[in-house]
Amino acid sequence: MIDLRALVNDTAADNSESFVHDFLESCKIKKRRTIKEFAEDELRIPDGPFKGMKYQTKRQPVFASWWDHVDAGTYNRFAITGPTQSGKSYQCFVIPILYCLFELKETVVVGVYDDAMARDKWEQDLLPAIKESSFADELPTRGQGSRGGGKVKSVTFKSGVTLRFMMGCAGEKARAGFTARVLAATEIDGMDKESEREGAIIDQMEVRLKASDVKKIVFLECTVSNEEGRIWNEVQNGTNSRAIMPCPHCDKWVQPEFEDHHGWQDAKNALEAERALFHCPKCRRPWSEEQRKDAIGKYRLLHEGQVLGDDGTISGEVKPTRTFSLRLSAVHNLSLIH
Repeated sequence: MIDLRALVNDTAADNSESFVHDFLESCKIKKRRTIKEFAEDELRIPDGPFKGMKYQTKRQPVFASWWDHVDAGTYNRFAITGPTQSGKSYQCFVIPILYCLFELKETVVVGVYDDAMARDKWEQDLLPAIKESSFADELPTRGQGSRGGGKVKSVTFKSGVTLRFMMGCAGEKARAGFTARVLAATEIDGMDKESEREGAIIDQMEVRLKASDVKKIVFLECTVSNEEGRIWNEVQNGTNSRAIMPCPHCDKWVQPEFEDHHGWQDAKNALEAERALFHCPKCRRPWSEEQRKDAIGKYRLLHEGQVLGDDGTISGEVKPTRTFSLRLSAVHNLSLIH
């Protein structure tokens, strides 16, 4: 005969132990992951040739230095520029936003020029990245952000954190209506206009951050439109860092630029253009794509104020600034490896 009383008591004991275990687990302080750990643990590539695959820093290794400086806490402003289709928007705009929202549990203000850009950034960049992440179930089922189309001004996730778009074309009152500690702004050259009373629009957005200058976090991303544009000035006024690499031929440490990419200018068709190669700006010899990949894997950051020795050693002090800034070239983009 089954002893129902004993069975009930045993079940109650098991439930009690399970409750205590779950309670103690919930009391543990969760270790905050680095932004690199977060990205590799939680995110999957939303589009392109690696769509659906787990994010891996090694696919674009130069961005590892970006993550390291974000995590170090030495700087609280981060500005990056580089060519289009280089992955910088995903790496340095989308991922920081997702990290602040879902790992730091911080409300984030996203600086964009107008409603149309807000909708594009949400529907084309942020929403696909969230859907491909482990945080897809945090998406709202009602209200803004729960369905496509229409204006997107504010998205509140199930965890309670909010993503708020702040428009550069709006008046000062609209930009004054919402504050947070984190600002991520994209295509900022379009928001470098002066308003009548409060200066450049991007500065107004930054002033709205409720925390002190030391605690606020600002991410700025844009392709250079001209040397008078805001992103160029941000990079120049920051650490003005470059990712230099050793030439496989002369061993000099260099960063090939657009003008060092030869072979596409006289190409008769797209296939010929794809065979264009970067050349060393010192010895002028071409790098094969395998040589370029190997060189990128050996890159070092050279900040303004530092001196590069002939043997590749770096010495000197980085200039004092609160902004870590990085200027990339197409040579750093491993997605161009065929």
